[in-house]
Amino acid sequence: MTVRRAMFAASLIAFLLAGCVVSHTIPPMPPQLASAPTTEQDRADAKNPALWGIFTDLPGKTFTSGRDGGTTIVWRWVRPGWVMEEARDIRGLNDPIVHTVWRGEQPGVLYSQGVGLMALAWQGKVQADGSVLFEGAGMLSASHLISMTPDRTLEIRAADVQDGVLVSLSDPLPTDRYVDNDRRTEKTSATKNGQATAAASTLASNTSKTNSHRDYQATNASEASGAESSSQAAVAKAESDVKHAQMQLQSAQQDVAKAKDAVEQAELAVKSLSSTGASTGSAPKNPDKRGDFWSFCYYSVLGDSGTTLQTYVTYLINQRIWSFPFPEHDKKAIAEFDAYDGPNTYRRVKDRFENAMRTSGLLPQHYGYAVDCETAVNYKIARDKHQYWHREKDPKPTFISWSRLEDKHIVGSKKIPTPEEAEKIKQRAEEARQQLKQAQAAAKEKEQRLAQQEQIAKRQRECVAGVKASCGARGTKN
Repeated sequence: MTVRRAMFAASLIAFLLAGCVVSHTIPPMPPQLASAPTTEQDRADAKNPALWGIFTDLPGKTFTSGRDGGTTIVWRWVRPGWVMEEARDIRGLNDPIVHTVWRGEQPGVLYSQGVGLMALAWQGKVQADGSVLFEGAGMLSASHLISMTPDRTLEIRAADVQDGVLVSLSDPLPTDRYVDNDRRTEKTSATKNGQATAAASTLASNTSKTNSHRDYQATNASEASGAESSSQAAVAKAESDVKHAQMQLQSAQQDVAKAKDAVEQAELAVKSLSSTGASTGSAPKNPDKRGDFWSFCYYSVLGDSGTTLQTYVTYLINQRIWSFPFPEHDKKAIAEFDAYDGPNTYRRVKDRFENAMRTSGLLPQHYGYAVDCETAVNYKIARDKHQYWHREKDPKPTFISWSRLEDKHIVGSKKIPTPEEAEKIKQRAEEARQQLKQAQAAAKEKEQRLAQQEQIAKRQRECVAGVKASCGARGTKN
C-alpha cells in the first residue's frame, strides 16, 4: 500500500469517526427542561411571537386536513414557554405520531424531535412573518415551512433549505392546508341554520300549486347542477391527491439516493480498515499452535517529570522475532535460535522500530522515551497482551500501522482507529444499510400509493365524461 493510499484511508476514517456519514443532528433537549417548574416569565415567553412565531397560537387547537386520507394535529404545552408536544393522528394508523418541540438558546430557534423514530429531527427558525422554517436534521427528515394564512388556515409546505436559508417553496396543495376545527364547527352550524331557514321558506311558498311546480323544476335543476359541481370537485381533489403523491414519491426517492451514498461511504471506510492494518478480525485457524508467532512494538514518550505523555502501539504482526519466549525443550529449535543472525533478531527489530518512529513525523518534543517489542507464541496470548494497552493504559495509546518487521518506516505516518473505533465504523455501516432498507421500503409504499391515486383520478374523470361504470367505483384500496 502506498503512502498516498494510507493517508486517504486514514482521512476517510477520521471523516467517519467525526460522524460525517449521516446528516447533521440537532443538540439533545437539555435534561429537566420539560419537568422544571413553570415561572411567570415562562408564561410570558409562551405568548412571545419572537420566540415561537405562530406556535404561540397552536397549543389547545386542533387542525384537520385531507392529507394521507385524513390527518388531525393537536398541540399542547408540556412546559409553557419552553416545551410543547405535537400529536398527528393519521387515518389508518393505530397510534398518533408524536413530536417534541422545544426552544433553543438563541431567540427564534426551535428544535423538533420525533418520539421513538430514528433520524426524524428538525431545526427550526422563526421567520419575520411568524412562520417557522424547519430544516431536516436527518436523512429521512424533510424540510418544510409552517405558516398561517390570513383566513387562519395552517399550511405545511415542502421547502428546499440550505444552511438555514429558504431556497424554494412548493406550491400549496389542498392537502397541505389544515383547518382549525373550531372554525370548521362554526361553519357547519351556520350551514345548518341556513338550511333550516330555506326549508321554512319553501314550505310557505308551497301553498300555491303553480309555485310548487316551479319550485320542483328549480330543485331538479339545482340538484343536477350540484351533482355536476360535486363530480368536478371530486376530480379536482383526486388530481390534487395525485400531485401530492408524486411529491411524496420524489422526496422518498431522494431519501433513497442519500441513503445509498451513506452506505457507500460507510462500506468504503470499513474496507479502509484493512488497508491501514487496523485488523480486528478473528484469530487464525490454529491460534494455539506453537511457532505461530505474533509480535507488536510500542514507543512511550516521557515528559520532564518522567510521566508518560503518549504511547504509540503497533497492531499485531504475524511475524517471528528471534528472542523470548525461548524455544524450550526443542533441541532443533534451540540450535536454530543460537545460529540465527538474520534481520529479525530482537535487537535489530527494536532498533529499526525506534528509528522508524523518529523519522515518521509522529513524535512530539519530549524529554525521554521507552521502546520495546513483544512476541507471543500464539495469537491468543499476543491478543490478550495487546488488549491490555487499549484497556488499561493511561493515557490511551495511539495505534499505528507497521505492517512488517522489515519496514523502515511507519506506513502512512498516520493514526489509525483503536479496536473500539473500528467496531463503531462497522456498526455505522450496518446502521446505514438498515436505513437504506427503510428508505427503499418507504419509496415503494409511496410508489404504490401514487398508482392508487392515479387510478382513482382516472375513474373520476371517466365518470364526469359519462362512463357510468366508473361512477361510484372506488378503485384500489388506499
